[in-house]
Amino acid sequence: MKKRLKTKVFLELSCAFLFLGVSLFSSTSLFAQQKEAKVISVDFKDVSVLRALHEINRLSGDLLSFQEEVVMKETKKITLKRENVAVIEVVKACLEGTGLQCSEQANGRILIGAKQVSKLIEVSGRVTDEKGNPIAGATVLIQGLRGVSLPTRKGVT
Repeated sequence: MKKRLKTKVFLELSCAFLFLGVSLFSSTSLFAQQKEAKVISVDFKDVSVLRALHEINRLSGDLLSFQEEVVMKETKKITLKRENVAVIEVVKACLEGTGLQCSEQANGRILIGAKQVSKLIEVSGRVTDEKGNPIAGATVLIQGLRGVSLPTRKGVT
């Protein structure tokens, strides 16, 4: 009985230490990954946004993702000097005052695209059947807009 108890305690302690070791190793490597943000230096003088992004992409080891057709529409010229700065900070500085935006993904990649412009529109009217009677609980879909529907109350929107 004592031998079984000692073996069971030993196994439980071994599992606890193994779990603790794996947890510490995982936390340390995760912390190291977060801490090791890619750092670059740039010195741009009157260059296009597209050219600046290509250079940042080269320096960062291809961390940027963007569509050239979208970026080419941007006419702003970039003059920027930064030394030993995180890639995301350089990209944000380049995109400042443009119609472009960036977002950093969990895997470290930086996505660049056009800013989303939202417009509020007012929709009003009556939803009726063939006889002109209001239809309560009808759903109005707006052509050209995805995911938008307006539930009606007593046929009025």
